[in-house]
Amino acid sequence: VPGVPGVPGVPGVGGVRGVPGVPGEMELLTENTAEPGG
Repeated sequence: VPGVPGVPGVPGVGGVRGVPGVPGEMELLTENTAEPGG
């Protein structure tokens, strides 16, 4: 069965939004790093 979607990334410094989590096992894939910039 396909893995569950990952959780959204945490907000970065400067009010930068985190990138959405990629599909896969939630146990292995947690929150992704926030996008640089802001």
